[in-house]
Amino acid sequence: MDRSSGLSKKCCYRATSDEDKADRISNPPENILSHILSLLPTKDAVRTSVLSTEWVYRWTSIYNISFDDNLCNFEACNNKAKRGRFMSFVERVLLLCRNTVFEELQLFCRWNYDHSRVKTSMSAMLRCTVKKVDIRYDGPLNFPKIFFSCDSVIELKLRVRDVRLPDDSLHSNLKILAPSSVCIQSLGLQSTRNLFTFPVLEKLHFQKCQ
Repeated sequence: MDRSSGLSKKCCYRATSDEDKADRISNPPENILSHILSLLPTKDAVRTSVLSTEWVYRWTSIYNISFDDNLCNFEACNNKAKRGRFMSFVERVLLLCRNTVFEELQLFCRWNYDHSRVKTSMSAMLRCTVKKVDIRYDGPLNFPKIFFSCDSVIELKLRVRDVRLPDDSLHSNLKILAPSSVCIQSLGLQSTRNLFTFPVLEKLHFQKCQ
């Protein structure tokens, strides 16, 4: 009698343990879900909002954001309407994201967009705490002033056809700087020299820059 009782208790214990494991898989903690969604391309993370009512805003906790006009169903952004849709997507993501601390922000654009909208979106990105920034823009781009004094950025990659910089810029925590195919020009009217201040820079890689 005691043995059967013991076996019964043991079986019950195993069943409960299996149920707990199933619960962990079907209902993972929010931080695990956020990590998984952050590993996805941003367009795919946003698409999870259609899964159920519980998932409508779950993607807004991501801490990696990548905007790529070649991957966001705007493959032929060679007309004004499609470029406008892409920028609206960028603005919506930045507006709804709950995080104020990001590991990495990427902006890859193969077409020219409304400069004022791009500049506003970049300002919104950099007002957050961002560790890594990677910008590729196939055309000239006027960066917002905050870009030249963002203390949180430790790694900066640039591939922009034409970058206009102020006479001096300070990135106090920047450790890695990698501009590629960049034409650097001064914004100063009387100066053709730029003063770049990177007190903790560890790696500098210029490639095909002017």
